[in-house]
Amino acid sequence: MTNHEVIDPQSGRVIEKLPTGRRPYRILFHPDGKSFFVSHWADASVGHYAAETGNRLGLIRAGQHPTDMIWSDRQPDADEGDAPKFKGRIFVTNGNANSVSVIGVSDANTATALESINVSLSFEQPAGMTPSALALSPDQKRLYVVCSDANAVAVADI
Repeated sequence: MTNHEVIDPQSGRVIEKLPTGRRPYRILFHPDGKSFFVSHWADASVGHYAAETGNRLGLIRAGQHPTDMIWSDRQPDADEGDAPKFKGRIFVTNGNANSVSVIGVSDANTATALESINVSLSFEQPAGMTPSALALSPDQKRLYVVCSDANAVAVADI
C-alpha cells in the first residue's frame, strides 16, 4: 500500500492522506456516492474504498496496467440466459494485456471479477493493442475500447 494525498482544489493544500495500491491511475465513484474504485496501475488490481473514511473495502485482480474504468448499470437481456444479476458492472482497460477486465458489483456493493474481454485481432497476438480509454453506447449494449498503439477502436457487444 502507498499513501496518496487528498488536495483541496480551492486552497491547494493537502487535507488528508489515504492508502491505495501502487501507482493509482483512475478513480471511479460508485453511483450511490458512498464508495469509489481506483485502478492500481503497478499492482494489476482495482481497489474498492469507502468514500467517507478511505478504508479499503475490497481488492479485485485485473490485467496488467489497469487504467481507465467505466460503470454500466444495464442488466443482461432476458434472452441472455441465467446470467448473474449485478447492480452494475465496471469495465477496466488493461494497458499491457490486450484486454478489458469486467467486474460485477452486487446489491451489497461487493465487487467480483467476472471475465476478461480480449481486444486483440487474435488470441495469440502479443501485447501491443494498449487499451487505454472506454466509452459506452447510449443503450449500454456496446463498449468502445480505444487501442492506442493500434490506432484503432475495438467494439465489444456487452
